[in-house]
Amino acid sequence: MIMKKTTLLLLAFSVNVFAAKIIFTNNNEQTDIDGTASIDIQTGNVLVETLTPKLIVGGDALLSLFPSTYEVNTNQTILMNYTIANGENCVGTTNRGSIANWTAALDSDNGTYAVSVNVGSLLPIVFTINCENKVDNGTVSDFVTISERTGTGPGATPSVTVRANGSSSNTSVAQGSQVALTYLITDNDLPCTFTSSPINSAWNNLNSSSSSTSNFSATINSTSTFSISCTNSDSNTDSDSISISVIGNPACVSHPPPSGTTGIDASYQSLNDSGLVFGSAHAEQSTFGIDEDNYYAVSFSAPTGPDQVEIGFENAEANFTTAPYTASISKCPGDFNVSGATNSGGSDVGRGLCVKSGGAFTLRTVITSNPTPLEEALSCILEAGQPYYLNIIHSNAAPYTSTSCNDNGNPAECGVLYVERSAF
Repeated sequence: MIMKKTTLLLLAFSVNVFAAKIIFTNNNEQTDIDGTASIDIQTGNVLVETLTPKLIVGGDALLSLFPSTYEVNTNQTILMNYTIANGENCVGTTNRGSIANWTAALDSDNGTYAVSVNVGSLLPIVFTINCENKVDNGTVSDFVTISERTGTGPGATPSVTVRANGSSSNTSVAQGSQVALTYLITDNDLPCTFTSSPINSAWNNLNSSSSSTSNFSATINSTSTFSISCTNSDSNTDSDSISISVIGNPACVSHPPPSGTTGIDASYQSLNDSGLVFGSAHAEQSTFGIDEDNYYAVSFSAPTGPDQVEIGFENAEANFTTAPYTASISKCPGDFNVSGATNSGGSDVGRGLCVKSGGAFTLRTVITSNPTPLEEALSCILEAGQPYYLNIIHSNAAPYTSTSCNDNGNPAECGVLYVERSAF
């Protein structure tokens, strides 16, 4: 018998080795890996899994340059914005020589930066940024050209347009209506001034400093005017305003606000910490200041079904001066004399006990169409779904023209604190 010798050849296509890190020797960057490294002996590829996700970027850095505007007036200041990733040693240059804040070493860490620059008097001007690659050799760059704005005279004139519900004409709306205000500003590079009467703080705090189109929603409780005035860096100006009158309750003619006071319109929803409507924000509170010459007219609608809601007023101590105040609920803004309300059937602006004063007190409401005599004696009776105003003023005696707030000339130093509760 002839015995044949058989040789068994085992081919290994990969080799696994223990490793703790993967290290790039060209720049000594490293990261921890999980488990073992696998070397594919056919392709030479090294396979590893990092402990945390890693993105290894080679080649060019990522760079983008974008100004706040491409058309300017001479000597106008603009923002030169740029985004850099995986770069270093960034430097700004121009074709017009030195420009403050730009022709120097710039921030090179990963991120987006805004540099304020004056374009000077020689236009057009080219702004360039050059950055070295952080991983590989070489550089990347980007540039923009800033041109002179076309127009007549020394510079363009701003254009301001204010519209209410899409119309540039003065308009009338029902009391308590929401009005969509739209404003368009063009050829402007400096902050505009927003004003309103009665004071609408949200509108007054707007600050459009460049050409823009924006929308704004306002609750109109009384005849209101919204205005914008703009002056650009060429000292050219434009302004616009729109007036919105109220088709209100005729009874409010005999229920005016206190003489010499200024109303501040607000919605119950905007003042409530939770942003909820009247009757649904139980145990939530509102805290704010009222200047001694102002009153707040806080608009809300009564719940649509039977309910009992009380509003507890207290002295707002933190950051405010304490002072007694009066609160009322009426169908008229600024009405602190809800006269006739205690008579059977009530008045045409309120019914029941709807005015209370002091430093700490509770204003109770009952939403019902058929109140009991006791409810009418102790509570303010509200009609389901109807609009009302929670009026608040720092004065505690009719005719509510003498302030109880000594704010030493500091606006809104005297505070108001109230908490809504569901049962009493």
